[in-house]
Amino acid sequence: MKIGFCMLLWTTALEAKHKALLADIKATGYDGVEVPIFSGTPDDYRTIGIMLDELGLDRTGISVVPTIDINPLSEDKSVRQAAIEYLKWCVDCTAAVGADTIGGPLHQTLGYFSGSGTTDAEFDRAREVHVKVGDHAQENGIVIALEAVNRFETYFANTMDDLCSYSRSLDHPSIKTMYDTFHANIEEKDPV
Repeated sequence: MKIGFCMLLWTTALEAKHKALLADIKATGYDGVEVPIFSGTPDDYRTIGIMLDELGLDRTGISVVPTIDINPLSEDKSVRQAAIEYLKWCVDCTAAVGADTIGGPLHQTLGYFSGSGTTDAEFDRAREVHVKVGDHAQENGIVIALEAVNRFETYFANTMDDLCSYSRSLDHPSIKTMYDTFHANIEEKDPV
């Protein structure tokens, strides 16, 4: 098993100035890092990928859906299209940094709540977005690992049962699930 370190502890934008820190992470025995994909261009991430290669660190991408104007669950088709474009950008940056996976709660805007549980229509809208983004990910050799997040941050998929059911309904080779023990300890009856 490989062990990685999430760089969100230090930054939302990994840069050359973090090289000494990354070298320390490698020297401590970590195999890789989770690279925040929150801003910048694919060229920026390509540069970071070269630095990680020099240090011998593997990497994965990590991101969120940060704003309501790119919410994959939105009733507004233009907002869903913006979500598709944003998530494709995440995939492009992930490929540029040299990772093959990006994880996170990429199914709804973090911190947004509708006031009710997830509706069938929201599941349908999310599927519409994820199939299109999944196709783009597949073309680029990237896997999107959706993350179940606690009820205080999202409402779409709070448990692994919810998320796995959704993932199975997608049946897409480039859309998978990831298990986060922090959120599982809040939401799962038996997190083991």
